[in-house]
Amino acid sequence: MATASHINSSGRYPIRVVAERTGLTPAAIRAWERRYAIVAPTRSDGAQRLYTDADVERLRLVTRLSAEGYSLADLSKRSTATLSRLSNEAAKTTPAERIAEPSVQRRPTIDRLISNARKMNPEALRADLMQIVLDLGPIPAMDEIVSPFLVRLGEAWSCGDVSVAQEHMASSVVRDVLGWLLQNAVPTPEAPTLIATTIAGEGHEFGAMMAAVVAAVAGWRVLYLGANTPAIDLARAARTCGARVIVVGIVGAEGGSEVKSETAALRGYIGSRAKIVAGGAASADHRLTLKRSRIEILESRADLRRLLNTLWTREA
Repeated sequence: MATASHINSSGRYPIRVVAERTGLTPAAIRAWERRYAIVAPTRSDGAQRLYTDADVERLRLVTRLSAEGYSLADLSKRSTATLSRLSNEAAKTTPAERIAEPSVQRRPTIDRLISNARKMNPEALRADLMQIVLDLGPIPAMDEIVSPFLVRLGEAWSCGDVSVAQEHMASSVVRDVLGWLLQNAVPTPEAPTLIATTIAGEGHEFGAMMAAVVAAVAGWRVLYLGANTPAIDLARAARTCGARVIVVGIVGAEGGSEVKSETAALRGYIGSRAKIVAGGAASADHRLTLKRSRIEILESRADLRRLLNTLWTREA
């Protein structure tokens, strides 16, 4: 909750307080206001945006519904009462029932991203991805666009339709956009800490990075360590920051012995201090190894969201 020092005499909040209370970044709040008029804050004498409790509630509802697949353009036209009803209904349905955009409608967008990669046009690619994130929200953007784009990019590279340079450029842009989301996330002061990385020897970091974004959007304090972190260094970082959850990505790791030694060492160093979870394309190949180290496998980012909600829920 905002303290009295964060509320002006008319009971309105500055954007940094609204960011804390909604989990949105200030940049996203401003973009939603400018592009969709989702809220219309007043201004102080110094031209500072000031938001009411009703604005905060509306932003919370829009954030929840955009994470379920609703478009911002549609949500902006709805009353707050309707948004509240939709939010209650969404909580009772399955994720598959809430997908608003058929996959066939995503193809032109992904085709455009691939085209920008082929043209070696990082500016256009970055602008498209940033707009997609602002339009859909971080979670739907990753699920509906970013992940399929990365799959297509990898397939095109393996077939020779995209060069190494083009793939590296596009991957760098995706990394920048995901990094922007992490840097602009605003955890609340009491938020627990989650660490995301990949095990030693694993260089594929996007799964871990997107897991970090999921946690950041949920209001957690996130420490993202990049790829290829040795167990002993990961454990030291976890002890230093008091991490409650550690997420490790296992995507292309073929060496079973390295996975076994690293995960066993990590659990040995950590003990019962933190919950350790694993995800990624190769994690299921090491199910028994991970089970022995008491590391839970998560099949999807939705599973991670559910887990984080059971471990810590932000005040409404």
